[in-house]
Amino acid sequence: MLSLYIHIPFCYHKCGYCSFNVIPLTSLNQEPAPLITSYLDALHRQIDDFATKLGDQEIKTIYFGGGTPSIIGSQEMIKLIDHIGQVWKLDYLEELSIEINPDPVDDMLELIQTISKHYKNFPRVRFSIGIQSFDNEVLEESGRQYNFQACVDFLRKLTKVRMDHNIFNFDFIAFGKFNTTRKGDIQLRDPAKLDFFQNFVESEFADSFSLYTLELFEGSAWFNQQIANHNYEKAGFGLKKYGTDDDVYAEFELLKNIILDAGYQRYEISNYSRSGANSIHNRVYRAMDERLGLGTGATSHLKQENLARIIPDLLLTTQHGALHSGHISIVPDLKRFTAGTRIDEKKTELLSETDFLKEKFLMGMRTMDGVIIDEQARKEIYQAYLLQSSQTEILQTFTEHHLAPMTTLLVDNREEKIELYEEQGLCECNGVSLKLTDTGMDVYNSIITELME
Repeated sequence: MLSLYIHIPFCYHKCGYCSFNVIPLTSLNQEPAPLITSYLDALHRQIDDFATKLGDQEIKTIYFGGGTPSIIGSQEMIKLIDHIGQVWKLDYLEELSIEINPDPVDDMLELIQTISKHYKNFPRVRFSIGIQSFDNEVLEESGRQYNFQACVDFLRKLTKVRMDHNIFNFDFIAFGKFNTTRKGDIQLRDPAKLDFFQNFVESEFADSFSLYTLELFEGSAWFNQQIANHNYEKAGFGLKKYGTDDDVYAEFELLKNIILDAGYQRYEISNYSRSGANSIHNRVYRAMDERLGLGTGATSHLKQENLARIIPDLLLTTQHGALHSGHISIVPDLKRFTAGTRIDEKKTELLSETDFLKEKFLMGMRTMDGVIIDEQARKEIYQAYLLQSSQTEILQTFTEHHLAPMTTLLVDNREEKIELYEEQGLCECNGVSLKLTDTGMDVYNSIITELME
């Protein structure tokens, strides 16, 4: 099965921390409507183009990301989804996901209601809602186009439009916004908003949460300010009195514990959910399943057979061996995309079996399931479970994580390191599978760096 990612690059205003491929409408020196129309027309043409090559595939998930996908409105979004349904099979679609903001409140509620009702036969219509913070200062200085009261208004009204097949995910970022009280206590500068966050989480209205630490990458305004001012220490540089990386992680830990204490389970490094509400589309990425990206800058991962349909004269070998799969990217430039250019050849990456396994290891370790690292032991256990029909859930886990040998990807003294991590409470390993604990996930980068060759 194939999953689709559709990129809508437009947003009202680019946030200070954002490094994504977006086009802020406030930066345009022209009326935005014709530009958006031109982009959507090109997107429809790309759907037709790729469908002629991969139209026999059944679609597992559809994900609208950006940018701000809701900026095109519910009707244009329906046109895109219906077009996809005309050229691809949606009989077994498991999830439709759409990224939205909480404002403009009425527009967002209309979109949620319209999409949910129009696709009432879809098993799951998921909305990922980018609140990011309840703190007005954070919202203002980061460039978000709403305030705390708008969030409250949105959430109150959202409770009245929910349908049975809706999944509501809420995004938050730990900005590290602390100060010291007169008594010397360290606290968030607006503790009332922390109380509101806790009450919201404990209400169990949310199906899931995404919680990120503030990280600045090339392409964001705040990153550029850091470079210009030679300030590499402060994660929140550019914000009044914001703290260091330690402050960011302290706030992350605070928010994370509120979510966990309310009964949500961590299923990936940045994601938490109630039972059965995990993002299915995210699982596609983590399992290195096939996905096709549509729109400017969108990336795909395709196995050899489908990759060959997209790229003429595809080389069947890589510098590390026979071709297994590959990553392709769509050109990020809007003019080139609307003019008909599709693949960004400079960013095409061909993967051998070893390359693929490395990426699958990195992705799998970001999940609470972890990875299977001993193929022979896995096969023996797998055969045992085949004889036990009552173990269907365990069997499904093994089939979903059907991995070839991975031990060769790790450093020679891997057993020693893994044993140390277990003693420190950072990972769990039974000789067949390896996964990080909640504490281990918080230091994922350090562990992976030490384990990989």
